[in-house]
Amino acid sequence: MPPLPAAAPLSAAERAFWQREHARLHARYPGQFVAVAAGRLLAAGADLGGLLAALRGQGIAPGAVWLRWLVAPPAAEPAPRAVR
Repeated sequence: MPPLPAAAPLSAAERAFWQREHARLHARYPGQFVAVAAGRLLAAGADLGGLLAALRGQGIAPGAVWLRWLVAPPAAEPAPRAVR
C-alpha cells in the first residue's frame, strides 16, 4: 500500500479561525464533524458520510469547506469503591 499524501498545511485564515472558535464549537458539537465556510458553520454531525451528503444537498462541494472532527471528551469512569 502506498503511503498517504501529507495533509495540506492550514492557511493563515483557517488556522486563525480554529484558534478562535475551536473551544466554542467543541463545547457545542463534541464527537461530531463540523463543516465551516467563510467563518460560518454550515453543518455538523457524527457521521462524516451524512455530513458530506448534507453539504452536497446544499450544493456545496466538500472541498470548499473546512472540515474538522471535534473529539468527544472521554466518558467519565466510575469512582473507585472503597474496599473494606
